[in-house]
Amino acid sequence: MVTHEFKPHHFYNEIGKFEPALVLSPGDTVITKALDAHGIDENNKQVATRPNPLTGPFYIEGSRPGDTLVIHIDQISPNRSMGWSKTVIDKNLVGVCQDSCRL
Repeated sequence: MVTHEFKPHHFYNEIGKFEPALVLSPGDTVITKALDAHGIDENNKQVATRPNPLTGPFYIEGSRPGDTLVIHIDQISPNRSMGWSKTVIDKNLVGVCQDSCRL
């Protein structure tokens, strides 16, 4: 088992068939940083476009389409002293909301 310190240089805004940013073996650990939903990093610099830039994708050696991957999150740390949130879920995301989706 290997620990990878991954520093992303490119972010995608959708899930798709992209080349892996990192190839992992089962049991490996990844230490990385993510951006906020607007593409802003821990230094308050915009380094990617919105919405919701993704870190990765990661490829797990030996995985096959249809496999279930188990991910353990050992630690999450905020990278700023403040944050923000949106209070409404997009009606297209949930699929059951019509005109009034509330949290």
